Amino acid sequence: MQAVLISQIYPIEGFLDANGKPEVITRQGRNSKKPTKRHLSLRRFQKALGAAPSLESSGDRKKSQVVGGSDLCRKSL
Repeated sequence: MQAVLISQIYPIEGFLDANGKPEVITRQGRNSKKPTKRHLSLRRFQKALGAAPSLESSGDRKKSQVVGGSDLCRKSL
């Protein structure tokens, strides 16, 4: 199981910016208009492991979907 996880994240620098730090951008929120941080490095890391946040639709239907990532890692976790 460890080998599967390490094989997906091995060059850990691929998830970091040019300075070797996590990539975080700040954008204006849609509704509140306040600055909101977006942790891009964390999202890329989670997606590589198959643990990316799932999408949920609002309204009458509740739908969740896992997009991208490794199926083997998802099963291992």
